[in-house]
Amino acid sequence: MSNLILRACRWAGVAHAAPSRRSSANSRGTTQPVSGTVKIRGAALLLPLALAGCNHAPAQDILGSFFPAWMLSAALGVLATICVRVVLGATGISAYVPVPPVTFILCAAAVTLFTWLVWFGQ
Repeated sequence: MSNLILRACRWAGVAHAAPSRRSSANSRGTTQPVSGTVKIRGAALLLPLALAGCNHAPAQDILGSFFPAWMLSAALGVLATICVRVVLGATGISAYVPVPPVTFILCAAAVTLFTWLVWFGQ
């Protein structure tokens, strides 16, 4: 992964932090200066990464406080899994659940994702 990032930065002319011997030096061993076009291309490459967190995150107003939607979905998933565990324990089926920690974590994840899909899916 880091090799891919280094190649993208070299293509854009952004970083000279770890240049390879082949790409940064010419045949005489001297490095070539970075042109203005290469700097603009590098800025254009990094701009979407800088702005990736600026989009709107869904939030719900509960008693005047805004909570992230993922947090509410996760809380509902955990509560539903606790209810499932109590019901399975009361009926005696919990003894037959294979690998209970993994099973209940996956149950919580499934309920969380289903809640997210139903509540915020388009």
